Amino acid sequence: MNDTALSSDAVTAGIRAAYDAVDYDCTAYPQSHPDRLRTVARMFGVDAPPLATARVLEVGCGDGSNLIPVADAFPNATFIGCDLAPRAIDAGNALIAAAGLGNVELRLQDLRELPASLGSFDYVIAHGFYSWVPAPVRDALMDLLATRMTLNGVAFVSYN
Repeated sequence: MNDTALSSDAVTAGIRAAYDAVDYDCTAYPQSHPDRLRTVARMFGVDAPPLATARVLEVGCGDGSNLIPVADAFPNATFIGCDLAPRAIDAGNALIAAAGLGNVELRLQDLRELPASLGSFDYVIAHGFYSWVPAPVRDALMDLLATRMTLNGVAFVSYN
């Protein structure tokens, strides 16, 4: 995806530059694993969608370190990650290609511009994201959760 696909507003440009300037230590976050989210949902009486065929979105996915291992474990599920840092997305996509995974895609894209054609999601993960973005982006995340989650879908939004 090229730069024209990204939002051109100054805030987004600033965020993108900052996150691309520093290599962030990315890792898997067990607390955001869809299997854990499904378990917690069931404890609250919600019959969350089965993981085997789930559609998972991670907002602020970095290099995919949290998303790629889950995609490997659930080959019939679909995983999409979006982030504004080109170097992180490129590194993650190289790992995906090397691993031969066909069920995961990392997109260099502002969450406010995720196309409707991506459909709805059973699980949405936004770890380490919400408290670091401006209000319009937080609002866009909440709108995405309100409009693009499947019935009984589960969202994980951490807040610092």
